[in-house]
Amino acid sequence: MKVRDCRTVNLVVGDNGSGKTALLEALFLVAGVSPELISKTRVWRGYEGSRFAGTRDDIIQSVFGDLFYNFDLKLKPKINLRGDQKGETRRLEIAYVPTGTKRIRPPSRDGKIRQVAAENIVDRLRFDYNISNHGDFTVVPEFNEEQIVFNSPSDAVVSASFHASMRNPSTGEMASRFSKLSVNFEARRFIETFCSHFPQVRDISLELWGGNPMLYAEVDGIKDRIPLSNISGGMNKFASILLSIAHQRNGVVIIDEIENGFYYERMKDIWKTIINFSNEYNVQLFVSTHSSECISAFRSAIYDSQVKDIKLLRTVMKNNETIVRAIEGGSFINSIDHNIEIR
Repeated sequence: MKVRDCRTVNLVVGDNGSGKTALLEALFLVAGVSPELISKTRVWRGYEGSRFAGTRDDIIQSVFGDLFYNFDLKLKPKINLRGDQKGETRRLEIAYVPTGTKRIRPPSRDGKIRQVAAENIVDRLRFDYNISNHGDFTVVPEFNEEQIVFNSPSDAVVSASFHASMRNPSTGEMASRFSKLSVNFEARRFIETFCSHFPQVRDISLELWGGNPMLYAEVDGIKDRIPLSNISGGMNKFASILLSIAHQRNGVVIIDEIENGFYYERMKDIWKTIINFSNEYNVQLFVSTHSSECISAFRSAIYDSQVKDIKLLRTVMKNNETIVRAIEGGSFINSIDHNIEIR
């Protein structure tokens, strides 16, 4: 699967099972330096449980097997991300090293081990990363008391946020991002933007609920502030997306099935705000959708001057391989204007 010349806003469409979410998750996985991100994508897909039973090989096959083509652990998955700015060019290669593989052990520098020797390797996974201006990093997940432990060797932070279609926004994550905006005197911009879409909400603040920080809203007709998540799932999702964009300045925000939770008549204004916010914080968007109404709303939300900054990516499954067909902004807009089906 190859995608070239991505733009500021990249709209991803395609049939069920054609590879849309796999494309988005691959982008998310290579954005960080920890295979723990894989565990997060598993939870978003509906996998449950954090403890595992069985042999090490069984656990590796169960938890990580689908990262390999046709579940063949001999094939090394590779993800390459090429960017123009510092730190944007990244590479991830995953390798399975089975039990019995020989490794050459050189003499030690202190002279205690004087001979070259071969030793067996216990089966394991290697996650080899390369990040421009940061260097090479290797992460090997360890198994500890039926749990998988991920130790990231680098402070190279994740430069992408992922909004999964089946995942509710994390209240703790939203609270943390709002707090950072508040410390930097940027929270008012977020609050005013949010309230312009939902006038019944007069203000948003950070409060404690059972000792845990959450976003609370001041709502017309209600005497006390209430958790934002209690008012509307769509409101909560919209707030989460805006906070992600502000948090990932100069980074990437990924949204799977953006239309979920939003009333269709609001989509045009929601698109406008998300695009404007991404431009303000220099954030690149990768957004998937199944909805023709959502695509039409996107068309209505953009100006002619923005056409060069958008691209449609259509995933197609052909001979068990995902093919990505790119449609430039102008052709994309013309297709919508002439009612040509592009999903």
